[in-house]
Amino acid sequence: MAGYIYSTVKPRNYFTPILVIVFSLLSLVAGFMISFGIMEVNLILIGLIFACAVLLMPLEPIYWGVAILCFLVVGQLEYFAGISRATWLPYLIGFGLYFRIPLEYLKSLRNHNAPPLKFPVLCVPLYLFLGSIVISTIANFTSAAQFLAGCRSYIACWSFLFLLLINYSKTISLLEELWKKIFIVAVIQLPLVLYQFFVIIPTRSTAGGRHGVAWDAVVGGFGGDPMGGGLSGAMAYFLVLTLAFFVLLWRKNQAHIGTVIMIAFLVMLTIILAEVKVVVVLVPVAMTLIYRRDFIRNPAIFILTLTLAFGFIVIILVAYQISYSHGAMSFDLMEMFDSAFGYSLDASLFNRETGQLSRAAALVFWWDNNGLDDLIHFLFGYGPGASNKSSVAEGVLTQKYGWTINTTTASQILWDLGAFGLLSYVGIILLGAWRAFQLVKTVANNSFSNIVLDSSGVGLVIMLIMIPYGCELLNSSALQFLLTSMLAYVGVFDMIKQKDKKVSILL
Repeated sequence: MAGYIYSTVKPRNYFTPILVIVFSLLSLVAGFMISFGIMEVNLILIGLIFACAVLLMPLEPIYWGVAILCFLVVGQLEYFAGISRATWLPYLIGFGLYFRIPLEYLKSLRNHNAPPLKFPVLCVPLYLFLGSIVISTIANFTSAAQFLAGCRSYIACWSFLFLLLINYSKTISLLEELWKKIFIVAVIQLPLVLYQFFVIIPTRSTAGGRHGVAWDAVVGGFGGDPMGGGLSGAMAYFLVLTLAFFVLLWRKNQAHIGTVIMIAFLVMLTIILAEVKVVVVLVPVAMTLIYRRDFIRNPAIFILTLTLAFGFIVIILVAYQISYSHGAMSFDLMEMFDSAFGYSLDASLFNRETGQLSRAAALVFWWDNNGLDDLIHFLFGYGPGASNKSSVAEGVLTQKYGWTINTTTASQILWDLGAFGLLSYVGIILLGAWRAFQLVKTVANNSFSNIVLDSSGVGLVIMLIMIPYGCELLNSSALQFLLTSMLAYVGVFDMIKQKDKKVSILL
């Protein structure tokens, strides 16, 4: 922070020696604490060093550094090195960036080429969501430790969005470069999944290991426990988003059909090996959104898309039967569908081995225990982190019930922040998607910006499907990074459009 202020404000001559003394003392303290050899302390120090660094560095290297951490580093440290607390690193940087927001805003006031603009309308539900966190914390007298654990999921990464909106003159080119590199992360998933499929799975019991079935160990590079499963849903979402992006590139004549086929083969093979059933919904929805305009112009395209979507669903279900069925295989479509999704839709299912409610059962259990007669908890929940158990704190609800009640993002937000919090969260994503599809019409049809806006709209809509599916949106820094990046890209175009409209009215 001191170095950042030094670069923007003319300091007095004694400012530099003071900085040298302060950082020298901090270095001595850090060295003393590291000498104890406690991993938790070391990780906290590393996170704090990163947090201090982000106050001094330009925005671009910070953004790329966080991207590399989220997509390539954190998951491997957690899965292969067993360092679960490494997942805190991106969040600690996110917390640190909040201290930079006022400094960036003050800097923008002096920038005549890119003065501050009014934040886009998609920030309105975000303000409501953050407000629900404040209300829930106060109403439930949430402890500091539980609040910190909750802030990891609910607050930390929104600083990325605010900084990108303030630095809107850099955001478009920065995020477009990210989209151009997206295939690298997708390609890396296949060798990781092959290793997990052929090396890790045989060491697991098909009956479940410690938690879940053996193929839960296949999570790609998005992190988890080899013996207990992980963020395979986050990997599947990322792969589907990558596929949608390349299909849009091909439609705009910016990618060869051979490249798209290669990406599609890679994505499908990785997903089949990982056995992530949510793709049965994600891929057809993504393709429908990509061809949404053609349905009106040419009904034959609509029929063809539906046929291909149905065929894709059947192929995936058959592939899962062949890959993971132990014993007699059934290729009856309804039986395959029930085998794939029946446990998720069973509103009375409780897995005694893992201590988890099914996805539907978690929502029913919340409703049964939070009726309209308990309005405060119904609307604002039991406080951030209440339903979560982390290394920082055990939530009050996990202590009360003793089993996992936050099976999905939807159920976790309902327990922690109530119906108001969930509706606000859904509103952020839904409004962002709607603005993306509106803004696509205002950008040149074959431009790269048009493709990124369209991809962001598709990505945000299929992200809504992830809310009732699992907790990846709250537990994966990679998905939170993607969410804020897509919203920032849409938001910057929205801000610029509103500015141009205001100027035209004045003229």
